[in-house]
Amino acid sequence: MLNVKACVSNIKSKPFIEYLNIKTNNPIGANIFNAILKKSLVKGGNIICDMQISGYSDNPKILGTATLKNVDIPIYETHIDDVKINFSPKYADIKSQIDYFNSDMNITAKIRNNGFKKIYIDNIDIYSKKTDLNKLLHALNEISYKTPIQLVDTNMKQNINSEQIPVDLKNLIIEKGTIKTDKILYKSLPISNISSKLSFKNNNFKLEDTKVDIADGKLSGDFGYDMGKALISVKTNTKGVDANKIAIGLLDIKNQIYGKLDGSINITTFGADDLERMKNLNGKLTFSVNNGKMPKLGSLEYLLRAGNLLKSGVSGLTLNNVTGLLLPVQHGDFDTIKGDMNIKNGVIDDMKIYSKGQNLSILITGDYELESSRTNLFILGKLSKNINTILGPVGNASLNSFFNLIPGVHLDELKDTEVIKQINAIPELSLPGDKFRIFRATVDGDIYSESFVSKFEWVNK
Repeated sequence: MLNVKACVSNIKSKPFIEYLNIKTNNPIGANIFNAILKKSLVKGGNIICDMQISGYSDNPKILGTATLKNVDIPIYETHIDDVKINFSPKYADIKSQIDYFNSDMNITAKIRNNGFKKIYIDNIDIYSKKTDLNKLLHALNEISYKTPIQLVDTNMKQNINSEQIPVDLKNLIIEKGTIKTDKILYKSLPISNISSKLSFKNNNFKLEDTKVDIADGKLSGDFGYDMGKALISVKTNTKGVDANKIAIGLLDIKNQIYGKLDGSINITTFGADDLERMKNLNGKLTFSVNNGKMPKLGSLEYLLRAGNLLKSGVSGLTLNNVTGLLLPVQHGDFDTIKGDMNIKNGVIDDMKIYSKGQNLSILITGDYELESSRTNLFILGKLSKNINTILGPVGNASLNSFFNLIPGVHLDELKDTEVIKQINAIPELSLPGDKFRIFRATVDGDIYSESFVSKFEWVNK
């Protein structure tokens, strides 16, 4: 039973609650909120309360206690396992266990008890065993774009998005807080053990001093989410992460670079889904990999399958005959790989990757469109004239005979001064004093195609 005692004055002008006492002698159904809100939002569960409310109706003061248990709010994919609120004169202290968009959360919070016009949370601590960042980003976007959440109540077998209540967080302020999560679900990235400092002001979420285990390495830095623009900002450093896993998870670039990567990420993006966020990606990436591998762009065998060589009579059969001799430069292994990339509207439009090896060093420049995987790259390289083949001098002689079939251009014929500067920027071979050839290759089209190298030629001094 619900007992209510009330006295309200100034009803016709600005209603003032002299007192409004609400008490449940026994637990009552939480669906009472549906009648108050005039929307079918709440399913199941119960509420126990003993509250005294006073003040102006648009910004009342609350004292007492309230407890909610086993409440479902399907429209927001929310299950409230247990929420306890203690209203004192200065603060409302909250302890709760909820599941929100496939993310379990234990929350403790201290909120200033001064009405609802502005909600001040002085401190909030959130702990989660599992956080589904894919779904949480979707939920935040729904709020930012003010679009209906497309959900179906599986019990009622009908669409319930029309029941959504608009969420406005402009009047919410979180002074400080912490987040700790054991495991995060985000695309294919393995992420765990996250800890971060949380705040929310001026419609902006901030996660600062974040530390996380990701892709077999470490990440630290700051994240932000602007609710008004659905704008995500990332400013972090990585240490010892798996290069392939981070490239797939961040840029959807698959199987192009391997090794333990150190780097920095400074990017922003916005959009209603992953595709839009990829199109709107802007910022800068820098990285370095020791003892890494680039199995396509760093493989001489792959570059030698260029279209111009096949047309000029250097057939795949000829290349296959010397493939075994190319073993030291066949798989794209390098002592160091360093790079920096500027990203503009989903396109890496200023790429520079410097790779240094014993027998092969290369410089990669150009652009890459993240959405379509189409690229326009230029590769300049230094190739040792003394590759340590399995057949020794005989093998070198065979390689030289093959290389003599490949056309070239003289350095004096290059009128592009930028190309000459880039040739000088190719990393030196790891073996000091080694004689080398210079080559350049052009890569265009789909990077996952088997025939995207259009041109390969020597640059003769």
